Amino acid sequence: EKALTEQLGVRSFFYKNRTKEELDLPKPEHKEVVVNEYGNKFLINLSDYLDTGLFLDHRETRKWISEQSRGKVVLNTFAYTGSFSIYAAHGGAEKTYSVDLSRTYTEWTRKNLELNDMPSEKNWTYKMDTFEFFRYAKRKKLVFDIIIIDPPTFSRNKGTAFSVQNDHPRLINEALELLTSDGFIVFSNNYHDFRMETKKLTSCKVEELNMIPPDFEKDFAHFCYKITR
Repeated sequence: EKALTEQLGVRSFFYKNRTKEELDLPKPEHKEVVVNEYGNKFLINLSDYLDTGLFLDHRETRKWISEQSRGKVVLNTFAYTGSFSIYAAHGGAEKTYSVDLSRTYTEWTRKNLELNDMPSEKNWTYKMDTFEFFRYAKRKKLVFDIIIIDPPTFSRNKGTAFSVQNDHPRLINEALELLTSDGFIVFSNNYHDFRMETKKLTSCKVEELNMIPPDFEKDFAHFCYKITR
């Protein structure tokens, strides 16, 4: 601490011990901060979870989504803390829908929306499974200009296992049914061995997007694709 403050001029810092080694350091307390990314504000939790609430490897993708969103209706599935929705709203989206199964992340998304003064009547949040929301959207005859799908590698819900490798064709095909004729899907994941099963997809065009920031280029960050009808 003394070296950081005196030698490097660091005003404050936060540490987490992720090793199994017991270190003679004070136990860190609950710590939340607000950060600014390209003019967007996000609540970051440094203490309570493995991840902080914002994945930096997608910051250029988020910026690009913002540039595409003016006047669009945007669906953000597996929304986590809603960062893509915030960018879309700041980019002038007509409406955003944020869907996540976790109550914690749904509430976190609402906090981020409030932090950016985004009205709830134009930026909806849903605590739902993505496939469940797809069925709901079909019943309500909802369609979207931009659909963001950034699922985990593996998950489990009510005894049902999800695998991004096995289940991505179904995810993409069901999303295509909700897409406007000139809309697009951004599909991303960070499963190192992922292979896109294009032969299992409904008639569509798949192109790879590479917007990985330079500080991630030496290591694997994610796969990302733009999918159109």
